[in-house]
Amino acid sequence: MVKTKTAVFAVIVILAVLLSVAGCLDRSFNRNNDGSTVQVSPGDTVTIALGENPSTGFIWNATSSGDLTITGKEFTSGNPVGEMMGMVGVGGSVSWHVIIGRDPVQTFSAVLRRPGDPENRTMGTYSLTFMTS
Repeated sequence: MVKTKTAVFAVIVILAVLLSVAGCLDRSFNRNNDGSTVQVSPGDTVTIALGENPSTGFIWNATSSGDLTITGKEFTSGNPVGEMMGMVGVGGSVSWHVIIGRDPVQTFSAVLRRPGDPENRTMGTYSLTFMTS
């Protein structure tokens, strides 16, 4: 019984290492990675999560360069009950799901501002550069 558990555990560890090396596991980035350059492989899937407060009008507007593909965006409330009650100031987190392309250098950039505000009136910026190997 102990040998079987050890063998199963070893297989799981080996599969996890292989998936990680192959770029099949999700890699996540956040505000702490702002301005960073990371090494990735074409086809890798990454998630970028930033704090956002759309109830006050401030939302992140994302752009990408190269053949980086943003495949989805979702908002997660930090206070779902407060949001349902229409409370202003209820923040949360916005996440983008991104697939790395083949270009050697690709960039994800975002600007935090209210729609309609002039470009020079931003509350924050974010940039993450991906280098493919």
